[in-house]
Amino acid sequence: MQLSGFYFLLALLLLCSCKVFAQSEKRITGKLTDESNEVVAGASVLLKSQSGEILTYAISDENGDFVLTAEAEGIHRLEVSHIAYALYTEALELIKYKQTYSKDIVLKPNGNELEEVVIQGRRAVATQNGDTLSYNLGAYTTGNEQKLKDIIEKLPGLEIDESGKIKSEGKVIDNLLVDGKPFFGDNHKIATDNLNAKMVGGIDVLKNYETFDAVKDIEGSNETAINIQIKEEYQGKPTGNIEAYGAYENRYRLHANLFSFGKKHNLSFIGDINNTGQQPISLLDYIQMDESDAIKSKEDELSSINTNSDLPSFLQENNNRVKQQSKFGALNAVFAPSHNTAIEAFSILNKEKIKQKQFTEQSFFSQSQSITSEEFIQVDKDFLINQTYIKAEYKPSANSILKYTLDYKPQHNEFVTSIDGEVQETEQNTLQNIENRGHTLGQNIAYTSRLASDKLLSVNAFSSFKRNKTQIGLVSNQSLFNLGNNIAQELENNNDEYGVYSKYTQRINNHILKFNLGYVWQKSDFYDTALPDENSSLINQDYLYSGASIEKKEGFFQYKARVNLRRYSNSFNARNDDNWLFLPTLESKLSFSETHYLSFNYNRQAGFPDASQLNLFPFVRDYRNYRTQTTADFSEPIINNRFGMQYFYFNLYSGTQILFNAFYNKTKNDIGVNNEVVGIYNYSNFLNVPYKSNWTNTLRFQTRINPIKTTFKLNLDYSNIEFNNFLNGIQNKATNQQYKIKPALASYFKDAWINYEIGIDYEQNNTFFDLTDLENKGSKTSPFLTLEGEFSSDWSYSVNNAIAYFRTSTIKRNFHQLDFELRYNKASSKFSYWLSGENILNIESAQIVEAIAMQNSISRTIIDQMPGYIGAGVSYDF
Repeated sequence: MQLSGFYFLLALLLLCSCKVFAQSEKRITGKLTDESNEVVAGASVLLKSQSGEILTYAISDENGDFVLTAEAEGIHRLEVSHIAYALYTEALELIKYKQTYSKDIVLKPNGNELEEVVIQGRRAVATQNGDTLSYNLGAYTTGNEQKLKDIIEKLPGLEIDESGKIKSEGKVIDNLLVDGKPFFGDNHKIATDNLNAKMVGGIDVLKNYETFDAVKDIEGSNETAINIQIKEEYQGKPTGNIEAYGAYENRYRLHANLFSFGKKHNLSFIGDINNTGQQPISLLDYIQMDESDAIKSKEDELSSINTNSDLPSFLQENNNRVKQQSKFGALNAVFAPSHNTAIEAFSILNKEKIKQKQFTEQSFFSQSQSITSEEFIQVDKDFLINQTYIKAEYKPSANSILKYTLDYKPQHNEFVTSIDGEVQETEQNTLQNIENRGHTLGQNIAYTSRLASDKLLSVNAFSSFKRNKTQIGLVSNQSLFNLGNNIAQELENNNDEYGVYSKYTQRINNHILKFNLGYVWQKSDFYDTALPDENSSLINQDYLYSGASIEKKEGFFQYKARVNLRRYSNSFNARNDDNWLFLPTLESKLSFSETHYLSFNYNRQAGFPDASQLNLFPFVRDYRNYRTQTTADFSEPIINNRFGMQYFYFNLYSGTQILFNAFYNKTKNDIGVNNEVVGIYNYSNFLNVPYKSNWTNTLRFQTRINPIKTTFKLNLDYSNIEFNNFLNGIQNKATNQQYKIKPALASYFKDAWINYEIGIDYEQNNTFFDLTDLENKGSKTSPFLTLEGEFSSDWSYSVNNAIAYFRTSTIKRNFHQLDFELRYNKASSKFSYWLSGENILNIESAQIVEAIAMQNSISRTIIDQMPGYIGAGVSYDF
């Protein structure tokens, strides 16, 4: 612990140094008004030396206030300029021992009136102003959009992926803002599904997004934000809507949105109860709930591999359920009580009850034999997930900021599975109960200070604690794993991580230099509560890291070179091992314009197996799978090398967008699985495998065909994954190839009686196993046609029509999806009414098929889906 004490002392010294550097700064505050006592916003305020050199500058805010900070003494010149007012200048003397100055300035009207300039020509579909891209929504919307997602899906350069995340230029956005204020953190689906389209006045994409000016001026930012502008008539007062919907076979949905958007606050509440299958949060939202803000902001996180992730099945299976009942509530609050204080908080609660039915043909195979089963499976699932997040910011001065975040997430999941079928021609009936409880708590405190006009220092301390307990109960008419007909088991897995780190940044002309130093403590344990302590897996992975980088973000040729050096001190039970790791990052970018570039990147990442992959005891995974003791090596680092490139082009006038990216990952010494079939069960253990590789390509193309007011879109995806597992200790390489192609045409007639989108969605998934010479194939071909329009100013409609042809090696299924909505909404009324139906051709039943290859098993499954329904709804807006 002497080393840890040293780094805590270092962090303290760095904090003290911030105070020393800040003592010589002068702070100049003031307010700008005109001769009628109206505040003047958006004026440039400059402090210049006698030679004319700009020492510092600021822009007056919406209240006319400005703040200047400078490390200078003597007589200087204060200048204020605004296009509507005459230039203001005065001499200002900065005295050695005086730190603060106050200036209230009255501006006079500009005597030279500006003539109106009219530029005739094409109206751009978007405008670029510095780092901000602003969309002309009128160029793409038709007036039939209901929610925010309906608008975003039509804008070039933006998309909503299958997980509900908003992407810009192929990258998931880092910050979702409403009128410049955070909105439910990373939970994009809450915004896209609940913000009404009629409230949206504009959409901006902000690159180099950073809220603290000192950081943005010196260091810049690699983050992207999307800002949803709310129309003025919905600001400064409570607004929202309440919906009630009832349908065939007792289907229902009750939904409420309540918003209050103000200059200094945003308040939002969203509530939903339904059994129609709506899913309030997405898969990626759930994943990021597990990543505390502390861990995500860690300076060396780019160089880390996450070796383990457990996802709730209700988020992975989309519509693969016959019944679902959802209860959802979310509250978001953002306050800025003063110019130097901001508080953001939200809490999300989601409870799901799900029933699933399916028929599965599955094979677990080894070199000598395989298990073949045919089973009818019914699952009843209960999930309870909560996330509570608090973030507070305080700016002691214009040159420093203190941040604190807390992220807490408890969860409770339980599912009961009934399995009836034949395994190797032997009847087997099993009842399985799995219950999971756990929570994650993350905290982070960070202090950042501008030491000079070109120097920045930040110090951080963070912690993350994860607790997880899993209880498994099995009852069967057959002996399970030779352990008897009844099995009861309780497993616990805990992961702790905390650390401190500091970063020094200096800008030299157009170059940014960064130096960082930190220490991280990691502890992970995994054990069976019924076994003695010596059978538990306990691993400590502590490391010191230091790094340096140089970066250029301006001009035609931009680049970044970064080196991260880590010194690991690992211990696993009674064994110890040390490792030095060298982790470089290289990036280059040819910037032809703000919306046209070509970039390349390389990054090396490292990680080690966690305690659950280093199990010293056997345990039951489920009724068919038994995990034996690991043979993975705790001391061998997992190394991933990633190569990538991206080309992006967006024409602001024609709306033509081209996005192509490709990346190749190769992971050495990855954690894989060795399988051995014994009787009717599959026994497996973790071990180190030579490598895993992944080559992925994505193409997004969109252009407008103006004469017929139609947009053409083309999505292409291809991936090739190679992974190695073992059968009875012999390597079995598997190759998985996935193809996706989706061309579509969509019209954009304004307030028309008909608009359409027509296309075809094709997917193919093939997996081949070398050792066993087995191949698993599956495909889906789905032509689709969507129609929407207005019969009059009060009546609108939409129809979604798609036919999906599912094919595997042995099973074929066709699925016809037909949805409709007929809506009445009189402009002068706050009420709207609608008739709607979903999957109306399958009101009694619906089935699809899937082909899945996992580790050393393949399966072909017929899945029952939720039946369709027809119903009526009413909505009240306020």
